[in-house]
Amino acid sequence: MWCEERLGVGKAGELELPFPVLDDAIDDHAPIFGLRAALAAARHELCLVLPVDVPLVTEEALRTLVRERAVPQTGPLPGVYLRSQLRAVEARIERGELTLRGLTRRTVTLDERLLANVNTPADLEALEHAAKERK
Repeated sequence: MWCEERLGVGKAGELELPFPVLDDAIDDHAPIFGLRAALAAARHELCLVLPVDVPLVTEEALRTLVRERAVPQTGPLPGVYLRSQLRAVEARIERGELTLRGLTRRTVTLDERLLANVNTPADLEALEHAAKERK
């Protein structure tokens, strides 16, 4: 294991997951609320944030993000954030700015197929179909 600490953050009880989930304590759905909760609870400065809806992301891709302390070219998640960015995250929320874009300015280019976003069973089926087509 190369992560010293793992936190699951989201809406407590919303999904059945094989690990405890720290509730982000807000009814709205936006990644910034989960990031705020994660940074506030983290014991370490460097935090790799991985959403549950990117099932194809690889360990190699995550190691690249950590090594570069970056986010991928496609957007803010998955990505590396610092616990010291908590104040900046809270300031964005106070202003009503709920995007994570621009919070981490360093980017790395990853294979976009690894970052496929899966939110529904139909999304997963389409992803599996596309993978079979490529073979």
